[in-house]
Amino acid sequence: MLSNWKGTGLNRGSRALVALAAAGALATGCGGDSGFSEDEIGETLNVRYEGADHLYESSEGTCIVTSFLTDSGAVEDAQDSGSIDEAVATNPDGTAGVVFGGTTSVDPNVCAEDATEDLEALTGE
Repeated sequence: MLSNWKGTGLNRGSRALVALAAAGALATGCGGDSGFSEDEIGETLNVRYEGADHLYESSEGTCIVTSFLTDSGAVEDAQDSGSIDEAVATNPDGTAGVVFGGTTSVDPNVCAEDATEDLEALTGE
């Protein structure tokens, strides 16, 4: 790969650094920080599936998970949405979370508070 860079004005050391940087960018991806899969998040929260619904049991009853947030970009987008009918729960790293919404008797904010505690088990370390 480096031999194709003749005439670029970069010396051998500079070409190696550019190649390492490119490899690092490919390994980490271009989106948000890597997070966790929907399955990992669902297992951590003990989400159960009934038909098309993803259900979470909070301290006050059943909550509906409307979205799984699998990386920091998705978490940031959900937090920025500002919907009053939804609440977001995330892990401490901000790399995993869920959005609660839908129609239940439980306030989505209660769901998010409980789930935030449960999501503490998911960290990037």
